[in-house]
Amino acid sequence: MTHRERALLAIDHKETERVPLAYSARGEAHSRLKEYLDISEDKDLFKRLGVDIRQVYIPKPDGTKTKTLSDKASEREYVKKLIQAPLKYVSSAEEIDNYSYLWQLPEKWDTLNIRRCIREQLKEINQEETYCIIWSLESPGFESTWYLRGYEETLIDFMMCPSIAGKILERQLEKSLRMARDVLSVAEDLIDIVLLGDDLGTQGGLVFSPEIYRKVLKPFCREFYNELRKYDVKIALHSCGSIRPILPDLIEIGLHILNPIQPRAYDMEPVSIKKEFGKDLCLFGGFDIQEILPNRTIDDVQNEAMRLIENLGKGGGFILAPAHSIMEGTPPQNIVALYDTALCSSDLNYTS
Repeated sequence: MTHRERALLAIDHKETERVPLAYSARGEAHSRLKEYLDISEDKDLFKRLGVDIRQVYIPKPDGTKTKTLSDKASEREYVKKLIQAPLKYVSSAEEIDNYSYLWQLPEKWDTLNIRRCIREQLKEINQEETYCIIWSLESPGFESTWYLRGYEETLIDFMMCPSIAGKILERQLEKSLRMARDVLSVAEDLIDIVLLGDDLGTQGGLVFSPEIYRKVLKPFCREFYNELRKYDVKIALHSCGSIRPILPDLIEIGLHILNPIQPRAYDMEPVSIKKEFGKDLCLFGGFDIQEILPNRTIDDVQNEAMRLIENLGKGGGFILAPAHSIMEGTPPQNIVALYDTALCSSDLNYTS
């Protein structure tokens, strides 16, 4: 069974010989892990850990390479963008039209270059084995709104001036629809999962009420999901924190995969989420990176990994991964214990 087959079967709620695995770690933790295992290349690390899902990146519309947050210059620009929200002082929905450059894409995006870029990455990724491929796409939502408007201002808009929030979401939807169509129309067969990011929760609950989500955000998300479902891809949402009250809404509009399922957030215990929503959602993540992985013993890591595998792996619908990027200071031996436990789970007969 290939990595791709294993992941796609699990997403379709079918059991496999072991749970699929994904990996994400911050720079220092990633470097320490490679040093601990005496591995220099990322591809060799992914092979050693048994990772089944790999990510591809699309060139920006102007043809330049997308930077990552491991790039210090890119990190500074990212922070600067969050501090200097360009729509912070807008006082009406009509003013939003004066900032059309914020959502501008070129009339003709080089779609041939998109496909060529993905193929080049896949040639490198799939040298020895075939992986499940994920692509992250900017989407209309809370984050894309407050990045432009400011966090506090966006929350006030949601309550007091939904027309401003609606106008920003409308423009973001137009941009995201264009990006999705341009990329998937030429690369649908090369991408398995489209990952959308929108942090709607905190450690203690939703950022806003379920009613606000349903009134302000859900209509735009529904339209966007409807477009994505026209293509042969699975829709995944990365949303940190406690978001349980709106999981039925996300299922209703067509979500396939939920990530990262942070177990220490309120009411997000993975086994409980599986029991209530597992027939509709594939759970992607779930392993505690706040306490167990960085601070506990190898035995504790192995026991928690097996608990998740035995309870979430039954019937498919589970991809084991850290519940966000592994943090600096996490012992590399604990990370290895997590993945080795999963790799041995076929011998332990987790399937029912």
